[in-house]
Amino acid sequence: MSDFVHLHNHSDFSLLESSQSIESILKRIKDLSMDSVALTETRNLFSMISFYKQAKKNGIKPIIGCEINVEDSTFFNNQKGDKYYQLILLAKNNKGYLNLMKLISLSYINNSNHIATISKKLLREFNDGLIATSSGLKGEITHYAAVGDYKNAEVVALEYQEIFNDNFYLEIQNHLLPEELASHKVLNQISKKHSIPLVATNDTRYTFKEDAIDYEVTRCIGLGINLNNPTKPGVLPPEYYIKSSD
Repeated sequence: MSDFVHLHNHSDFSLLESSQSIESILKRIKDLSMDSVALTETRNLFSMISFYKQAKKNGIKPIIGCEINVEDSTFFNNQKGDKYYQLILLAKNNKGYLNLMKLISLSYINNSNHIATISKKLLREFNDGLIATSSGLKGEITHYAAVGDYKNAEVVALEYQEIFNDNFYLEIQNHLLPEELASHKVLNQISKKHSIPLVATNDTRYTFKEDAIDYEVTRCIGLGINLNNPTKPGVLPPEYYIKSSD
C-alpha cells in the first residue's frame, strides 16, 4: 500500500466547484493502492455520510474534513484586505467531527455579507479533535507567501500554530501555477524556522487529467458564463486530478 494520503479533495457535493463523484474518487484511491483519503467539501458536509459508508465498504479509511472560510481580520477592521481566506479542517476523532459540524453551522448563522465565514476566535473555542492545514493560494498564509511577504505569512502561521498546536500543517501545492511555485520558498522557510510540518496536497477537483474539460464546464456553470466566452477567467492547468504518490 502507498503511504501517501490525499488530504485535500472535493466531490460534486462542493456545488459547482468539482466534477468528480464520491464513487470515482474512491475507485481511483483503491486503484492507486492507497488505504485512506480525505474529503474536504467547500463549506459543507453534505457528502459525508455517503462518503463514510462507501469508503468503509471499499476498505478505505475515510477522513472527514471541510474547506472553510475564515474572516480576514484586516477586512473586518475596515482596512484593505480580502473578506476571507480558506482553511482546511480534518476531524481526528468524534470530538473533532462534532466541532467541525459546530463550526460549519456557526459559519452560516453568523455569516457576513451572505458569505459563510467563521472567526479565529471560534477556531480557538472549537478546535479540539481537529487538524488544520493552510489550504492553497486562497489560504491566508500561501496568499502572502506567493508574493514574497514573509513577515505576514509568518505572523499568520504562528497564529494558527498557537490555535492548533501540533495539529497545524502548512500545505504545499504544485498545479504548475507560477504563484504556487513562488510560495514554496517562504513556506519552507517558515516550516524550518518554527518546526511547522509541511504536507503535500493537490486540491483535486476531478479524477483524471483528461477530465479537466468537465471541470471547466462545471466552473463556467458556477460562474454563470459561457465556456467559449473570451472574457472568462483563465483556464487552469490540468493538474487538479487525483495523482499517484509518484
